Amino acid sequence: MDSSGSSENVESRVHELNIKEEEMNIGEIKKEEELSVEQIFAKKEVPSWKKQLTIRAFVVSFVLSVMFSFIVMKLNLTVGIIPSLNVSAGLLGFFFVKTWTKLLERSGLLKQPFTRQENIVIHTCVVVASGIAFSATYVGVGMICPHIVNVSVLIGGILSWGIMWPLIETRKGHWYSADLDPDSMQGRKGYKRRTQLFVKDQIPTWLAIGGYVAISAVSTATLPHIFHQLKWYHIIVIYIFAPVLAFCNAFGCGLTDWSLASAYGKLAIFTIGAWAGASHGGVLAGLAACGVMMNIVSTASDLMQDFKIGYMTLASPRSMFVSQVIGTV
Repeated sequence: MDSSGSSENVESRVHELNIKEEEMNIGEIKKEEELSVEQIFAKKEVPSWKKQLTIRAFVVSFVLSVMFSFIVMKLNLTVGIIPSLNVSAGLLGFFFVKTWTKLLERSGLLKQPFTRQENIVIHTCVVVASGIAFSATYVGVGMICPHIVNVSVLIGGILSWGIMWPLIETRKGHWYSADLDPDSMQGRKGYKRRTQLFVKDQIPTWLAIGGYVAISAVSTATLPHIFHQLKWYHIIVIYIFAPVLAFCNAFGCGLTDWSLASAYGKLAIFTIGAWAGASHGGVLAGLAACGVMMNIVSTASDLMQDFKIGYMTLASPRSMFVSQVIGTV
């Protein structure tokens, strides 16, 4: 009896230990599932900015840029809406390159793995290329937008404030600090620790200033030959004041994801149009000035959006800048 009783106790003890071991394994699995994105990528090496610029990234960017350019021009000319393609560009770029790298990996031919920084390069190139496409839609300036524009804005407002914002509030303490006031903008500063890594490849100041001066000189020399009503001194004034407006637009867009490029374009219409005078083609001069101003301030906000995403994913500013240049060309 004693031996049988002791064997039962041993079996019971072993069973309890097995249960505890299973519980510990389940706890470890849950902890792994609860890891944030930052913890998952913490041990992965960030590639240099040159390695983020790959041929496959630009091939995919070219294909998506052509497709999105037609979409942008079609929608803007028909309903007056310039769609935001940031999410679509990132998702489709990820899908195409990820599928390609998976096939190469299975065949044993994969040499460089696909990284999130490379995906940001694709996103940046596609957005800037399709953003230039809407410049061709300036032929629709002055046309009356159909009622579908108002319906679209109404539906967007309902989705944003009626569904998305209440959903975000339920994630308080998970997606952002629970101590923040609902109107606080401080939550967007929670990535200070990655600043040092992000700015180590920052674009030199001399290159930014020199490039801006060179582009303004080319515009001043060429635009008056295309739009005779727009004089060279009009363009110089635009390029003098544009950096201030571009900064305001980029800063506001970085905080709210809302670009006011069209508002600054209207400011250029009224200012340059009144300066040129109706008798000297002020209408055409104003519209041409609007195109110049909108391109400057909208490019600044687009670059801000790209840099914000690159900051979150540790993509190099230099690789994003090169992608912007290639997408523009």
